[in-house]
Amino acid sequence: MIAYLGRRLIQSLLILLGVSLITFALLYLLPADPVRQIAGRSATPQTVENIRQQLGL
Repeated sequence: MIAYLGRRLIQSLLILLGVSLITFALLYLLPADPVRQIAGRSATPQTVENIRQQLGL
């Protein structure tokens, strides 16, 4: 029973690591700027900079 729980725990950790890596890679590789998405198309450069400072980006 302990061996079974150990295997399941290791499998769960590997799945969690894999999902985290895939999520990070997808977010890192997206060409869109998150600040531009938040601010919208008509945002001025000053507005974009303010949002970047507020979010710490």
